Amino acid sequence: MAADSRALPLVWSNALDGETGSYLLQPMSREEFAHRIEELSCPLDSRPESASELEALLTENPDPSSPFDPENLAHAGWGLLSKLNLGASIRQGVGRLFGARPFLPEDLSQAGWGVVFPVGTPPEVRRALAELLSHRKRQVSQGLRYRELEYRPGESASDFAKRHAASVLCCDPDRLPYYLLLVASPEVIPFDFQSTLDIHHAVGRLDLGAPEDYAAYARAVVARETGAPAGSPRGAFFAPANPGDASSNQARSWLIEPLAEELAPEARALGWRFDSHLAENATKEKLAGCFDSDRPLLLLSSCHGMLYPEGHPVQRRRQGAMVCQDWPGPEAWNGGPVPRQFFFSGEDVPREARLDGMVVFHVGCFGAGTPRLSSFPQGPQRPLAERDFVGYLPQRLLAQGALAVVSHIDLSWAYSYLSLDGRSRLGTFRDALRALLRGAPVGLALDAFNRRYGRLFGLLQAERRCLQRAPLRDRARLAILSTACYDARGYVVLGDPAVRLPVAGAPPASHG
Repeated sequence: MAADSRALPLVWSNALDGETGSYLLQPMSREEFAHRIEELSCPLDSRPESASELEALLTENPDPSSPFDPENLAHAGWGLLSKLNLGASIRQGVGRLFGARPFLPEDLSQAGWGVVFPVGTPPEVRRALAELLSHRKRQVSQGLRYRELEYRPGESASDFAKRHAASVLCCDPDRLPYYLLLVASPEVIPFDFQSTLDIHHAVGRLDLGAPEDYAAYARAVVARETGAPAGSPRGAFFAPANPGDASSNQARSWLIEPLAEELAPEARALGWRFDSHLAENATKEKLAGCFDSDRPLLLLSSCHGMLYPEGHPVQRRRQGAMVCQDWPGPEAWNGGPVPRQFFFSGEDVPREARLDGMVVFHVGCFGAGTPRLSSFPQGPQRPLAERDFVGYLPQRLLAQGALAVVSHIDLSWAYSYLSLDGRSRLGTFRDALRALLRGAPVGLALDAFNRRYGRLFGLLQAERRCLQRAPLRDRARLAILSTACYDARGYVVLGDPAVRLPVAGAPPASHG
């Protein structure tokens, strides 16, 4: 089905409160949306306190009397960040200003690979990952381009880069590898550290808890990368359309269905076959099959994510769980706690299931994890959780053989796939999925979202400056631009960012 071209009248996120069965935020008009932000004392022409470290550095005013220094982010300016929309390979032109040599990000022997352990990582976790580390070291043959690095408590991304004679404004694999795997919970290595480094690197995170789960993940990655590729790869789309629920219906008809239609010719040419579990077929039973006997290699899903209050006894287990078609919708649901039969959580993944080779790309609130405080000023005006944490569902998927999970670490908004005027815009998702289907590393494929973030952030800074000069400008547009910008920043990779779907014809991981 082609995407509806009508302008979107309302703004919404897609979190469903597990205690009440109601939306976390009710749908709002563009004007109500802008008014809510300003009502909460979040001026549209200022940078929110929750903005990333890199944005804070890029938007501060340099001392006009000091000489230009390209390593000073305030001197380099936010214009450099806007160059993200050029793509990973072309952006290396910026890196040459810092003395970095060009490299092919598809080739690990050129791009490099590193693992980052925090100080005090238990030795049993390091031992559990030894098989993966040895495998990557064999692939990366050029000196320092394989690194085992240490994160120091409280260290910012820019401080970490400087300690390795690198810069957060570019990637030089001789100093800091392009692919970086953080092995820690976000309590120890914050989400913002990951997002900031990911601007010019491909960064993933493993936070699995038990050493045996780390070992199982390492074995699954190595087995897939040293085994035969899938002869006839299969993918799946999953998107409920709950009755009377604008968010799920819109995501199905404006994102999932048109993406399936656009990708179909190229997918067929590459040997892929896709199943579609949409609307009334997007049940919990169907989704359970995707994580068991009917496992696809690539799953693209969109649905509500479950939300629980700070400190709730099931928050760690069920936050971000995927709401299926079984939920009867806002009009039929009479309120009260949402029963497990309506959503799929990590508790529903069969312990005997093997998900080897699988990549999950999920569009939904808190699908990857939850920050203590939301990045969105129009979001909840209270802590979301006692501390940052990775979702239990992606933890279980990775521990049982999935290669990577790509999803959101905060509220997820319809502006992931809509233009600022509310029309369907699929380019970012299309570019990322095409790269995955062709066998690109997951972290490199996600660079499409970095390009969107960079482009929107450049526009946002320009709009903020214009608003300071002309307060009567379209303030609703600025509110939506801000939301779209931070929404793009919220997509992260859980798992090794250098993994790729095991498809025939994929470029080799290394030419070394």
